[in-house]
Amino acid sequence: VLDLLTPGPGDAILDIGCGDGALTARLASKAPLGTIVGIDSSAAMIEHANTTYSASGVNLVFMQHECSRLDQKPDDMIVWEGAWDWVWSNSTFHWLLRHQDTRATLFEDVHRLLKPGGRVVFECGGAGTVPEAITAFVAAMAFHGVPAETRKQVNPWFFPSAEWTRKALEGAGFEVIVCETHHQPHKVSEHNGSLEGWVRQLGAVFLDAIEPQEGPRRDGVVRWVCDVLNESIERKEDGTRWLSYVKLRVLARK
Repeated sequence: VLDLLTPGPGDAILDIGCGDGALTARLASKAPLGTIVGIDSSAAMIEHANTTYSASGVNLVFMQHECSRLDQKPDDMIVWEGAWDWVWSNSTFHWLLRHQDTRATLFEDVHRLLKPGGRVVFECGGAGTVPEAITAFVAAMAFHGVPAETRKQVNPWFFPSAEWTRKALEGAGFEVIVCETHHQPHKVSEHNGSLEGWVRQLGAVFLDAIEPQEGPRRDGVVRWVCDVLNESIERKEDGTRWLSYVKLRVLARK
């Protein structure tokens, strides 16, 4: 998706959900005379980004800011709306779109941030991402008596289809240039955290709804979910196991 971002050397780029700052630093190399700002709601991530990458270029800044409140200017920014040639985001929007109020305003907020003719490039999870895992988590919650309404509210993600995304972007005033999905399965192995590690980390909110405390009961739920996934996820001839990931990639112009 980085190939979709083609800034001029002096362009201003905003990275929404910059995480540890590694990709933001790569953006800075694409616009060496520009201004690149990475925002993230996690103080720990911003501290890591500042420690690791801020010294790599005078045009690179990281700041903590709630990414779901793009309508609010960070305290350290003099200009916010209409200040950016590019807005970029990687693996963040499927978290932000989870809430109905953010889902209704996210692309409108991004549109206001851009200069006339500015562009947004993002990649996030698309429709069809980890359905087997979500089903296993929901089944575990139902078995342990978590009410249906709570089960709906717990899911931390919204994985949009290309059609939904195109309509939402056009409704916010964008000209959509690229809006497509790609099936990109995620290999599960001991070298990238294992299936159990994936369940514990990315499924934490589901597990919290059943048993918020670490201990035998939570461990039992993890084992049950892993057993279900081991039987249902893709297994190739070489024995490797793969979770279903779908990537949604977008380029749109204001």
